[in-house]
Amino acid sequence: MQKHSEKSHFIDYIFSKDGLLSKYHKDYEERSGQLQMSKQILSAYEENKVALIEAGTGIGKTMAYLVPALFWALKHKEKTVISTYTISLQEQLVYKDIPFLLKLLDLDLKAVLVKGFSNYVCLQRLEERPLASLKEQEEFDKIERWASKTKEGSKSEISFPLTASTWNKVCADASKCNNVRCSFYKSCFFFKARRQVDDAQILVVNHHLLFADISAKMAKDYHEEKSILPKHERVIFDEAHHIEQIALESLSKRFNDVSLLHLIEQFNAEGVSDEMSSSLRSRIEVEIPAEKNGVLAEVQKTFALFYTFIKPFLKSDTEEQKILLEEKILSKDFWQVELILQIQKLVASLTSFSSRLFCLKNDLEKLENKNEELIFSLQAITSRLEEQIDVLANFFKEAKEKKSRVRWIEVHKKGTTLVDADLDTATYLNKYLFNRLNSTSLCSATLTTGKDFNYLKSRLGLLNHKEISESVFESPFDYPNRALLLVPTDLPLPSEPDFNNSAKDAIVNAVRASKGNAFILFTSYEMLRDCYEKVHDLLTNEGYSLLKQGDSSRQYLLELFKAKEGSVLFGTDSFWEGVDVAGEKLRLVVIAKLPFKAPDDPLTQAQSSYLLSQGKDPFFDYSVPLAIVKFKQGFGRLMRTKNDRGCVLCLDKRLVTKGYGKLFLKSLPSCATLFDKQEKIFDKMTKFYSSPL
Repeated sequence: MQKHSEKSHFIDYIFSKDGLLSKYHKDYEERSGQLQMSKQILSAYEENKVALIEAGTGIGKTMAYLVPALFWALKHKEKTVISTYTISLQEQLVYKDIPFLLKLLDLDLKAVLVKGFSNYVCLQRLEERPLASLKEQEEFDKIERWASKTKEGSKSEISFPLTASTWNKVCADASKCNNVRCSFYKSCFFFKARRQVDDAQILVVNHHLLFADISAKMAKDYHEEKSILPKHERVIFDEAHHIEQIALESLSKRFNDVSLLHLIEQFNAEGVSDEMSSSLRSRIEVEIPAEKNGVLAEVQKTFALFYTFIKPFLKSDTEEQKILLEEKILSKDFWQVELILQIQKLVASLTSFSSRLFCLKNDLEKLENKNEELIFSLQAITSRLEEQIDVLANFFKEAKEKKSRVRWIEVHKKGTTLVDADLDTATYLNKYLFNRLNSTSLCSATLTTGKDFNYLKSRLGLLNHKEISESVFESPFDYPNRALLLVPTDLPLPSEPDFNNSAKDAIVNAVRASKGNAFILFTSYEMLRDCYEKVHDLLTNEGYSLLKQGDSSRQYLLELFKAKEGSVLFGTDSFWEGVDVAGEKLRLVVIAKLPFKAPDDPLTQAQSSYLLSQGKDPFFDYSVPLAIVKFKQGFGRLMRTKNDRGCVLCLDKRLVTKGYGKLFLKSLPSCATLFDKQEKIFDKMTKFYSSPL
């Protein structure tokens, strides 16, 4: 009872109508959902629970979870990790929300944004930068001038244009880091940042880094001093609907032929000294380079053969493709005999080369005047080679007893990638995340399907977890009067040949009704490009400014969109979420299709087979809930503040003609709707936009 009184008093002190926040905002309005959400998270801390929270737009969820996190750090001196999916939210937390609360509460606590190696410039690599083109040299010079002035050394601080390839040549790299032996160690930006992490109470990270930390701890038997993050018992996930996907990626083993070639190429004959014996010099300058050339040739031969094998399974009109390793592929004689034999030869060749490098490293360590840099380079190469050899060898081994295993091949510009994954993320998350932490809070605007958490719990291994609290806090926005959902019932189905042409006409009519300021969201880039090309000249001639994903960065496209009245932005996956355009700048969202995963996607196929093996329905137990969460994200782009208003037009009539459409509709905020023929739809839209509230 005393605990309840203490937490209630503190949360009320911040969020109530006459609380602390009201003294700093003259128009402050108490939000019941925000207050209750904050109390739920503090209860999760106190009672060591998992909290599942769906918080609609406008609840103020970041403040709701930050207050208990800061309170707990102050009272119990424990760290909290706050994990998000997007960089923009991480920066908002660290540079805006947390400093505001610390000042408001007059607290002496420290919060840091934890980033991985590649986010920082490496002073050693910058000094040793390779020969470059004139453009690259100019970029290197700019980085050098910036590095002499920057405080953090983080890429996010760079204000000038910079190509990814240039940054990759000078950023910090764990496999190349010499740690305390580096001459730049004391001034190293990455290790400066890591020292701040140890002193902080609130650690803000992204989901990838958090799961990389979990993987590192698993690999090192939970020796905290060797992990990415310091010891912590509390985690708050924002944008928690991404957890399963990131967990799956962390469980996946990846092998890429181009990356392997680059790794082997890292060995060079530099570092020979007069003090070395002739036999040692010969190994460095002659024998190992000769073996290296042989290994490089073997890699190229193997993957040329591999590509010959998979070519018949590729679609000729697509640059990047994924091929699921099904029985029809694995049973081919080419795979079973010729390809497996060649892989075994490559593995033997790589193993021999790695062993030779390791023996050279050991012999160099015995010298009186050690070449520390060469020794470390050999250690880094052999460690990474051993990892890659293990992934490659295991990829071609059968494991039929493990039904959750899935393998696929990705063919793209950067070579061929082999992916070996485990679909059983539920067991992994339950064991290595939820059962190892004292409390975990999962927050997002889109966690439920039909206001129910069962799908999420089944995917994350929480169905049988005893200590769970669940809440859905509806958005306080006036959706019934300010939002209108429309579905034209006379459009063809997406599977019908004339759908794209009909969709194009509907998009034009919708843009005219709203006078632009529209997001047109697609589930594939092919349809986006087709519709964009069909409507571009027509709408441009009518004075609308059309923008297309892929023509520039997402941030730059958003800036252009906001800057010009009447803009129309055509986007795919990355514009369905994490994008805020408030007010009249965005008054129409068109959703071209219900966002079901493509049935021929290897991961979707694999998930379906795995669920069937468990006696489940892949469509209703996987595809529908996944699409609902995505649909809610797209719908959520429309209203970002209480004063926003507009229409969401879905061109996929399955939303109202299929039984599962009711599940989609039940998952949305309550709003006005119209499901009718196009003539009535666009007449209603025109009247909606012209009428005052």
